[in-house]
Amino acid sequence: MNYGYIFGCIFIGFLFPLLFWKAKGFYKWIPALIFTLGSVLLFIKAKFFPGDGFNNLAEFIVLLSLLLADIGSILSALFIKLTKSLKSS
Repeated sequence: MNYGYIFGCIFIGFLFPLLFWKAKGFYKWIPALIFTLGSVLLFIKAKFFPGDGFNNLAEFIVLLSLLLADIGSILSALFIKLTKSLKSS
């Protein structure tokens, strides 16, 4: 994986919470929860039902992509929370 792929995954994860910019409360954390749940379920599937050969590599790459998108989503939700709190004060 190169840095463009890593940045792209984080950027895609960063964009999803921006869809919930106007929503109040907990809704901006929904994309982060979805990415976290997806990566946990994929990890459990890969751990208990391993594939053969390159299947393991493909599952690992998808898991890393979900985790990178999760990092971007959490950063975006924190960004929204901080900008809204600074705007209100």
